[in-house]
Parts: sequence; C-alpha cells; structure tokens
Amino acid sequence: MELTSIINSQVLRFSTLAAPSLIFLPDLVRRLQEEFRFAEVPAKAVEFNTEEGMTLKLGFFEKATISQLKIYRNGMLAEGPRTTEDLEKFLDRVEKILGETFGATYTAVSATPKLYFSSVECRVLPTAVAGIDVLKPVRDRLTAAVRAYGVQTEDYDVTSVILAADQTKTPGDAKPQRFVFERRAAHPFESNLFYSEAPLTTREHLALLLDLEATLTTE
Repeated sequence: MELTSIINSQVLRFSTLAAPSLIFLPDLVRRLQEEFRFAEVPAKAVEFNTEEGMTLKLGFFEKATISQLKIYRNGMLAEGPRTTEDLEKFLDRVEKILGETFGATYTAVSATPKLYFSSVECRVLPTAVAGIDVLKPVRDRLTAAVRAYGVQTEDYDVTSVILAADQTKTPGDAKPQRFVFERRAAHPFESNLFYSEAPLTTREHLALLLDLEATLTTE
C-alpha cells in the first residue's frame, strides 16, 4: 500500500480546565493568534462561546496548516490536513500556552479522554483489489441485467468496504464513527486509488489498511 495523501484528521480531547482566576477569552484568543497566526478568530461577543465551541480557523504550526481549533468548556478539538500525531503535538502546545500564560491546567476525562478521525488517500496492490471480488456472481448478474436493457456499461464492481458499530446499542453521546474504504471518485478503477476514513489515529489507520490489503491480496 502506498499512502498518497493525508486528507484530513481530527483529535478531540475531553478534559476539565482549572485556572487560578477567570480567563478573559479575548486575551486567550489574542495569545493563540500570536502563536499560531490564525487568519479567522472570534470577534463578536456571541462567538466567544465555549459551550458550542469557540473557533479559530486557518492557523500554522510546525510548517503546516491547522484548519481549525475549537475550544469547549470541557475539551478541545484540532483539525487539519495533518496526521493525528501532529495534531496531538499542536494541542500539547495549546495546553502549554494556557499554563504558561494563564496558569491553567487541563485534566483528561478518564471515561472518554480522546476521539480521533483520520481520512487518507492510498493506492493498493491490484491483487488486493481482486480480493474484494467475493460478490462476483452478483455483480455479473447485475451487469448482464443492465446490459439487457440496452444500456452500455462497464462491468459492475465492488467499490467500497464499510464497517460500522451498531449505534443504537452504543451508550453515551460520543459514538464511534464508521470505517470506510472506497474507490476514489473520478478516478479510473485501474488506478487502484482508494479513499479511507476511520475513527483512529493516523498511525493505527495506516496499519489497519496494511492489514486489509494483506487480507484481500490474492496470488
């Protein structure tokens, strides 16, 4: 498997904030803008809302973009076209600034300390693509039926693998997202280019994709 692009990642940390005195949010925003050069920050009073998430957009950290930082009463979310490991380092830096500037400390919530999202583009071996073909009799029948209607079409093929947990049986508000592995839109099938998303760190996501490729690979 060849990783061709990190499309987007998110890290959401649930934590409680303790500070020796009330933090004036405009001061916090100015400090973060100074550090990370955010292009869009809260300006109106209604935007300094940590219940729904106070949002700072288009920042810069270690020579790459941070799409957004959202600060909540009980946590923080970082998002960008970076690995989740990079976003973890960014959030560590944010917490350090809170401590150095405002004397604040974050304590992780042990029940659900973190949630991750990773989306990547990758190219897999042709032999792995062939391994998806367990539905060949069904897709052959589908192709034949459509052609019988007079429609000119290429052979139907399996285009995605989706794994999901039963959300109706998952307690709490923090529901785990699905795993998706699907052909990249607007690319020919023979490119073997796939999009994938998972509720994992980037490192674990890539390891899972390698396992999937190995499982599907046929000689």
